[in-house]
Amino acid sequence: MLLKKLELIGFKSFADKTEFVFEPGITALVGPNGCGKSNVVDAVKWILGEQSVKSLRGSEMADIIFNGGEGRKSLGFAEATLALDNSDRKLALEFDEVTITRRVYRSGEGAYFINKQPCRLKDIKNLLLDTGLGMQCYSVIEQGKIDRILVASTVERRKVFDEAAGISAYKARRKEAQHKLERVSQNLLRLDDIIKEVEKQYRSVKYQAAKARRYREYTEELKRLRTSFSLREYDRLSKEGARAETRLRSVEDERSGVIAKGNQTDAARTDCETRVLQFERDQEAAQAALAELRQNALAAEDAVRYSRKSIAEQTELQHRYEEQMESLHTRTAAMRSELEQRNHELDAVVARAHAQQQTLDAKTDEFARTDYEGRILADELEEQKGAVVELMQRAAMVENEIGVVLSERRRLELQRQRQAVRLGEVTAEVHANERCIHQTEEEIDAVGRILEQLARQTQQKQSECRELGRQLAGLRDELTRAMQQESSLQSRLDVLRDLDEKQEGVEQGVREVLTQLTEAGGGTNGLHGLLGEKLRVEARYARAVEAALGHRAQTLVVEELHHAVQGVRIVNASGKGRASFLPLTHCPPQRARLNGHEPPVGVIGRMKDFVSSDAPHRHVVEALLGDVLLVEDMTRAIELKAAKTNGFVLVTLAGEVIEPTGIITGGQGVSGGGIVRRAAERQSLGCRLDEVRTGMDALRGRLHESEQSEARSRTEIERLAGLADREKVTRGEKMTALERLKEKQRMLCEEREVVLSEQADAEREGVELDGREIDLRGKLDDVRREDAELRERIETLTRSHSEVGRRRLVLQDEITELKVTLAGTRQQTDGLRSAIDSLTANLRVREDELEQLGTSIEEARRKQTEAREEIARRQAELEGLRAREQEQQQTVLRLTNAREELRDEMATLERTARELKTKLTELDETLGELRLEAQELKLKMENLVTRVHEEYELDLRAMHQTWQPEEMDWDEVAARIEELRRKIANMGNVNLDAIHDEEALARRAEFLSGQRDDLLAARRQLTEIIHRLNKKSLEMFESSFAVVRENFQEMFRKLFGGGKADLFLEDEQDVLESGIEVIARPPGKEPRALSLLSGGEKVMTAVALLFAIFKAKPSPFCLLDEVDAALDEANIGRFCNILQDFLKHSQFIIITHSKRTMAICNVIYGITMQESGVSKRISVRFEDYEQQVA
Repeated sequence: MLLKKLELIGFKSFADKTEFVFEPGITALVGPNGCGKSNVVDAVKWILGEQSVKSLRGSEMADIIFNGGEGRKSLGFAEATLALDNSDRKLALEFDEVTITRRVYRSGEGAYFINKQPCRLKDIKNLLLDTGLGMQCYSVIEQGKIDRILVASTVERRKVFDEAAGISAYKARRKEAQHKLERVSQNLLRLDDIIKEVEKQYRSVKYQAAKARRYREYTEELKRLRTSFSLREYDRLSKEGARAETRLRSVEDERSGVIAKGNQTDAARTDCETRVLQFERDQEAAQAALAELRQNALAAEDAVRYSRKSIAEQTELQHRYEEQMESLHTRTAAMRSELEQRNHELDAVVARAHAQQQTLDAKTDEFARTDYEGRILADELEEQKGAVVELMQRAAMVENEIGVVLSERRRLELQRQRQAVRLGEVTAEVHANERCIHQTEEEIDAVGRILEQLARQTQQKQSECRELGRQLAGLRDELTRAMQQESSLQSRLDVLRDLDEKQEGVEQGVREVLTQLTEAGGGTNGLHGLLGEKLRVEARYARAVEAALGHRAQTLVVEELHHAVQGVRIVNASGKGRASFLPLTHCPPQRARLNGHEPPVGVIGRMKDFVSSDAPHRHVVEALLGDVLLVEDMTRAIELKAAKTNGFVLVTLAGEVIEPTGIITGGQGVSGGGIVRRAAERQSLGCRLDEVRTGMDALRGRLHESEQSEARSRTEIERLAGLADREKVTRGEKMTALERLKEKQRMLCEEREVVLSEQADAEREGVELDGREIDLRGKLDDVRREDAELRERIETLTRSHSEVGRRRLVLQDEITELKVTLAGTRQQTDGLRSAIDSLTANLRVREDELEQLGTSIEEARRKQTEAREEIARRQAELEGLRAREQEQQQTVLRLTNAREELRDEMATLERTARELKTKLTELDETLGELRLEAQELKLKMENLVTRVHEEYELDLRAMHQTWQPEEMDWDEVAARIEELRRKIANMGNVNLDAIHDEEALARRAEFLSGQRDDLLAARRQLTEIIHRLNKKSLEMFESSFAVVRENFQEMFRKLFGGGKADLFLEDEQDVLESGIEVIARPPGKEPRALSLLSGGEKVMTAVALLFAIFKAKPSPFCLLDEVDAALDEANIGRFCNILQDFLKHSQFIIITHSKRTMAICNVIYGITMQESGVSKRISVRFEDYEQQVA
């Protein structure tokens, strides 16, 4: 893959479309400072995805768009395109050439394209991953940033090595997989919470759904019964409506006859009104015509006055135009005379300019010959001076080389001394380092023992925490069950209270008395309430007590006898059933007693002993239940009855009754309306509710204590984990220190070997330097002899060139004077021609004005004639209008008399119409009553239809068409409807959505379980993917890092002629994330940090590292911006040699000012600014130039 082409449009200083074509080899971009060379580097970075405007040397993205210059407008967008040769398919696209384009508009909008197809920045980055290209790679080295790879942090430097190892794509995919894994884990946590909440909702809604199903059964039966009842009612109303329609049609026929007579009268009256209106319209037309005649007369008089005024104005205007014409004739004659004079002057000046031009041409030819001769001499002189300069450079180079040899000799001597000192230091450091290694290993063992102890403590606390978690889950479930039980008990208690409030089961007469006495003030009327409500009974005895009391449970307890009489009167007056009253002052005594103190076998006890009440009502309980015995079952009751328990009522727990008369009563229904049982159940529910709530409070307390214990355990686990983390960090630091010590030990041993090798190299180099010094001094003597000969030749050429220059200056002054004179003559010619053109134009304007004045005078005369004719015509018209006005006044008077006669006839017709209207009103009233009756029937039918439709969404009319009357007991149907309504009302609030919610929650729970299984599978897959990516990345990085490390050591020694360099990982335990440290020690130096290297040494070290990476994984191309700026001539030579060694692997684009670097380039592009602010491209191919020379 190679870089083929770069195309710029409106990017920074490249205002016009500029194209750079790159071929294999080295391409140089040269030009003066500020001409736009680095803008090419910015363009490549921008295309590859650079987002930092600061890195592009701007403050906002719009700064990269050409902003205009002298004579040029700013552009609205910037675009840059990079074309890559993809014939080897290194890019994952099936194209031989891939173009990457980026565009930005001044509004801030931007776009990316791959092969002219819109794409995202992410697509471009993914395409270039592991190719050696991109913003974090080593393919673009900016101006002054060659050493960035050295001064960057170890983590930033690691990104370059990842790209070289080809694992950037793997790490990007691993990062994406880790993000997905994190999201999956979060989703699992949320899903578990949702599943718990759904299960809780499902348990809650299940009871509501059962209630909703019962409610639906009742409502469907109610709907069926009410629909049948409504159809019967609709049929009855339909028949009554048909009879009402028959009566209505009879009255409407009579009304139609009256309306016909009224219409005849109205027609006659309308005819009279029409004739009156016609006369009135004729009268109004005549009056309007009269007014119009008078208006026309006034208009004619105004027109005469206006025409006379117009004649006066046009006469005055004609005189003014004639005066202006006379003045223009005078000025036109003067302008023609001046024009002739100017033409004569112009002819004379043109002749003089022609003569001056001939003289100037002769002098110019002579100057050109002299100038050519001077240039020949100057070129030869410059050539000789160049030769002298070259000799001086050769001499300086030889002297420099001699100085270098002497300096090298002094350096070698100092190096020998430093090597001896360093050898001793290294040996001492080796022994000291061995002691540090031993001490660090002991410290690591101690930290390991502490970590094991912390791990045991953490495991113990985690076991405690898991046990507390199980206890918490059990307590929460127990609390949930208690809350559900509380809700169920509270709902039942609310239902019972609602039944008591509605007096459900209370007879109608009793309800009527309670209502009236309560409204009148129960306390003042002696009312205590229902007897059943005053008793307190355990729930298991409630059925038996209710059976013993029977209808007496609904007895109203009052204070005195007259209060009871008052209640009876109320019942009789209402006519709504019956009611019983028990005055407390007339309560009967207990009627029977058991013999002995112990009850017989099988008798549970006396009923009154199982019933409690307030003190005022206690004797009532003894009076009513004192003769009632509570027995276990019917069998024992019959045995007791046979045992002659005369005078006692026997009642079983099941509610069966044996009276003293021998009557036995049983079954499910119990008289008394269930008041006692409801009261007993309400009391029992209240007690159970208090117990449940007390238990809930205790559970909440235990739950709170368990949560606090769990929180304390988790806090302790976190504390232990923090301690473990700190110890792990300490162990990691110790292990890192140990590895560094071991690495340092290895490096010290290697360094000792290197020092010994360098000492031998220094001896050999000293011998070579002596020979070089002798050769260089001989070359210096030869150069000095050549320099003396060239200086004599330069003096001769200088004198000849000075003489030619003097003659050239004289001719130049004469030519300048002639040009000035000729320019003055030409300027005079231009002035005369301008004056002639101006006079000619003014003359044409005056002639046009004369012609316009003549036309205006004729127009004024024509308007005067038209005004006089208008006056004569208007005066004749005025006389005719006055005669017609008198005739029109007679017509108006005649029409007024005819209209009055018709109005008298209309009065007679109106009296007849009023009589008919009175009769019609009477018929309308009758008709209205009949219509009202029919409308009421229709309204009842509509209401019935509407009610059925609103309640059940049924069309009653359509159902009635196919309805057949059924033989049904409609009173029984009505009673059943009321019963269903009562049952539905007793159910209270019903959540009909609970059925759907129950089904939906069941489906949702099933769906969520499936989702959880999918997430668990996804987590396992992502974990496996991350493991495989880590394994592959580790293998690739370790092999690549070893190659780059070896290459770096080799390149460093090659560039510096010795020295030592190395790479190592900061944390060898975490190879994939560890930063990378660089060690560089040029020959004879021992810097402790890279920052202590000189500028040139940093550049050479960075170049060594860059090309070490290139050698391991070559980038398709490399862009170097003035990398050689900080290098001297010798190092530039080494740099150029390395570039040529890498040409078979990569393509290089270099921005440089060095002639030596330019000499190795295949193509040179020059960047210039011929137009201020606008960069232009020029190119030179050395191959083409060599062919032309040959």
